[in-house]
Amino acid sequence: MPKYSPVPAVLVVATLLSFSVPLLAPIASLASLNPKSQMVLGNPDRATMSASNPQHYLIQRPQYALSYNDSLRFPNWVAWHLTKSDVGDLDRGPFQPDPSLPESFVRVVPSDYSGSGYSRGHNCPSKDRTTTRADNDAVFYMSNMTPQAQGMNGGPWADLESYSRDLTKDGSELFIYCGHGFSKKSRKTIGKAKVAVPDFGWKIVVVVPPATGKQVSLAATDPLRRISGNTRVIAVRMPNINTISKKSWREFRTSVEDIESATGLRFFDALSEPVAKQLKGKVDFDQPAPSKVAEKKKPGGLFGWMGGGKKPDSGPGTATPTSATDVWVNTRSGAYWKPGTQYYGKTKQGKYMREADAIKAGHHAAGGQQ
Repeated sequence: MPKYSPVPAVLVVATLLSFSVPLLAPIASLASLNPKSQMVLGNPDRATMSASNPQHYLIQRPQYALSYNDSLRFPNWVAWHLTKSDVGDLDRGPFQPDPSLPESFVRVVPSDYSGSGYSRGHNCPSKDRTTTRADNDAVFYMSNMTPQAQGMNGGPWADLESYSRDLTKDGSELFIYCGHGFSKKSRKTIGKAKVAVPDFGWKIVVVVPPATGKQVSLAATDPLRRISGNTRVIAVRMPNINTISKKSWREFRTSVEDIESATGLRFFDALSEPVAKQLKGKVDFDQPAPSKVAEKKKPGGLFGWMGGGKKPDSGPGTATPTSATDVWVNTRSGAYWKPGTQYYGKTKQGKYMREADAIKAGHHAAGGQQ
């Protein structure tokens, strides 16, 4: 699938120098919106504030940071910091073109999505910025939008947004990256601006609990000091289609490594290499469902029985692959993986099966597989 093109080495070095201090320095006030706090975990594609870099154009606002792609007409990624103080009760603002884009860029307007069958899908959600009018208006710039099938936009995507806000109620801070990508060679476009329609959406949520004990005095204002290999990371990759509207976001859990492989982006470069490697490899399988958001649906699909759904029957299978088997079933989670995917034949508990038998037994394809 298409990957994001690399930035020349000289430009990468310049970018690293320009961001090394603000990325690693303590944040003065995490409760207030601050451009520096929106991407403290790194710059996934080394985006720069240069119009001569139109596929990786960096925009930093108090509300979020993003890498805009003028070829796709939507962002490569959007990053933001979320606390409970960011969530208020303001009404939604109006969609509007982004006035900060260089004049040489194609201007996407709200009407480019009209009649297309796709929603103006927020990357940084409206409800994550509802404390002031200015904060909410900023997330309605079209540079923060990507064409989303309503089944994804109003289904598991929206549920994960709501679940994430619930996680902040105990004082936890969230550092979020999200974006979209492609798995097919051909690309559909919409509107006069020819906005590309992605094949999937992805999101990464790093959950940093409230500072306690020595952390309060030593690192309360520096979230990097409170992130370790044990920090919770939620990563999802879901197909941009309407038929997933009733599925749980949990059915699409994956690893940050999987998202990197699918997009060409690189995450967590502000963290130490050992910590980043550990966070990238984990999948958020076994976390409890602490909120009403998780209880709204009781899916029977991938990982659904862990949250209270019915565990699928195991079904017939073999310990080694044969000419008749075509999937690997994780008998603990209920998900199955096809050859060439990340966990095919690699989970501790599982067996090889025919896909038809796996489906009949109640198993479902792992999230992100086409």
